[in-house]
Amino acid sequence: MASPNPSMVGEAVIFAAKISSPTVTPTGPVTFTTGKTVLGTAQLSGVKATFMTSLLPAGSDVVTATYYGDSNIAKSSASVKQVVQP
Repeated sequence: MASPNPSMVGEAVIFAAKISSPTVTPTGPVTFTTGKTVLGTAQLSGVKATFMTSLLPAGSDVVTATYYGDSNIAKSSASVKQVVQP
């Protein structure tokens, strides 16, 4: 999830990822990337990680949140298309 979407150049955008498991609470970081560029990481708080950036260029980017797993939960990822207007 991204908010706001679309956004303006220089505007702060918040990306949120939810990791869930029916048996345990996930732990560790979630990495947010666009292409091969790492935008940043955020630690899970409960089942949710949020990351904010205002450094996205104009255009559209696919931002991927990746959770690399822990001893109880497998790796997972999800993407969102973020539109940034000039």
